[in-house]
Amino acid sequence: MILWQRTYRKGQREIPMKRLIKDSLNHEFFDDVQFETSAARSSQFPTMTIPEIAIVGRSNVGKSSVINCIFNRKKLAYTAKNPGKTRLLNFFAIKYKGVVSSRIVDLPGYGYAKVDKSLKKSWEKTLLNFIWTRQMLVASLMITDCRRPLTDIDELMLDILIKKKIRYHILLNKSDKLNHSEKIIALKNCNVALEEKDPAFKNNGSCSLFSATKRYGLEELRFKLMAWLIK
Repeated sequence: MILWQRTYRKGQREIPMKRLIKDSLNHEFFDDVQFETSAARSSQFPTMTIPEIAIVGRSNVGKSSVINCIFNRKKLAYTAKNPGKTRLLNFFAIKYKGVVSSRIVDLPGYGYAKVDKSLKKSWEKTLLNFIWTRQMLVASLMITDCRRPLTDIDELMLDILIKKKIRYHILLNKSDKLNHSEKIIALKNCNVALEEKDPAFKNNGSCSLFSATKRYGLEELRFKLMAWLIK
């Protein structure tokens, strides 16, 4: 393959070479991932210094389903019918060219009231401690339900990310529940709200529509993650 060639002819179609290179990297980067460990406290966090992305969001917005979709796995991250089940920080190691190069960290869902108050306080404290102190954290992916995006508790988390100057992407999940015009409105409203909230939104933030069940928006999300993790 000649990398400077502009197009590649496949049958009667001409495919832009830039797209072929991106698609190849896209597949290779997300093809080798494994569960690393779960942690209830900072002393249990992995110590290997590699870039990390935190997955945050309210309980029951589909964080585990999004992770499984990103890596084309069915059971990489545990999905439960009842919200509030993910109570540990789950670390997933990504290998690139055979070497562990980065991590995805699935944080406990926040905002769910029907759990023991002392337990809830404990794991929310661990979640916040991770965001505030983790030196390897390069960005955060906030999963929201596109029908109820940026609730008060989402905005509290967003305030922390902005204050700590952590880059973020708001993923409007479950977009298959909306029709075309509703999707356009939801995405527009999210962009407007973020621009009003964060003066540096155009540099540090972004948002997109997504459906884990339909795999809608997957390529765009993968390229966003690669831009954060590949140096």
